[in-house]
Amino acid sequence: MSAVILGGGPAGAAAALTLLDAQIPVTIVEREPFPRYRPGETLHPGV
Repeated sequence: MSAVILGGGPAGAAAALTLLDAQIPVTIVEREPFPRYRPGETLHPGV
């Protein structure tokens, strides 16, 4: 089983980390090129 996540924002990143912790391969599909600059966007370790 593997997963595709649409969107690499905080929710998509949290979902990817959760799936990776469960040993499920993940592909994140993002509309915008990386790296992108978004001031104030963070993903805290406790998420």
